[in-house]
Amino acid sequence: MYFIDPRPILESHLLAAPPEDPTPAWTAGTYAIGDERHVVATHRVYKRTTAGASSISPELDAANWYDDRPTNRWAPFDIYTKLTKAVRTDADLVYEIASRYCNALVLDGIEGSGVVVEVLSGPGGTVLHRSPTSGVKPMIEGARGYWDYAYGQRRRLTSLLVTGLPLAAAGVIRITVSSTGTQRRAIGLINRGALRQVHGARMGGVVAGASATPITYTYRPKKPDGTYGPTVLRPGSKERRWQVFIERSKADEALRTMDQLSNTPAYVMASLKPGFEGLRGFGLVTRGEVSYEHATATVNVNLEDII
Repeated sequence: MYFIDPRPILESHLLAAPPEDPTPAWTAGTYAIGDERHVVATHRVYKRTTAGASSISPELDAANWYDDRPTNRWAPFDIYTKLTKAVRTDADLVYEIASRYCNALVLDGIEGSGVVVEVLSGPGGTVLHRSPTSGVKPMIEGARGYWDYAYGQRRRLTSLLVTGLPLAAAGVIRITVSSTGTQRRAIGLINRGALRQVHGARMGGVVAGASATPITYTYRPKKPDGTYGPTVLRPGSKERRWQVFIERSKADEALRTMDQLSNTPAYVMASLKPGFEGLRGFGLVTRGEVSYEHATATVNVNLEDII
């Protein structure tokens, strides 16, 4: 079992990114209900809830402004929602993030035809690592023949996990989401940090019976007369459950890790092996029971996506 111990993103870490937001920046003036303005200091977009003059910055005026979402530039770092993404249609979407001693990266909510992840020695420095080594990582499953290429149901990929990134004291991770023309390029989540393992170096594995369950939050509001209104579509999530056996000497450490992951959103993986992609996700461990046994220990994990 693995997880990415996340490193916080500070403003000084963001070396290249899209413009702050397509909405206008807030200035003192008169606004109508529904007007949107962003505040650079908070990297948030606010929506006006009353009509009238505004002389107080929206983040300090909750009576007249609603905190609606992060700005386009900072959308991938708002870890508590899948509703917002950083988007570009006029050029490829590029982020350069100062990432000292980060050897793992996960991207989610990707839209575009391809992705490249590079590690630079420093701002404007040489490329120490490139994934893939040439070309771009296509965000669609490869065809297994001509029929599959023409008629198959090849799955579009929306997430990417990259491990084994080289460590550099002044390292910079550059992420490029590419496409053609005015097609949409987007990223919903960027999370980088140190890859940690729970099981120990000598043994550990997923026990049969693991599961991943999609959960929907779409609903139909019920009216007072007993009929239902239009269906309200909302993004869903997944709940994942697995059990792993670990070295008995790692049981105490595993318990501390489960306690940490119950309060700290992180990208958690039952295994790094192919075929276990469904048992990976960014969320909170809602249950992390550690069973102390004679020669081994077991960890029962419930991982719930953050919406």
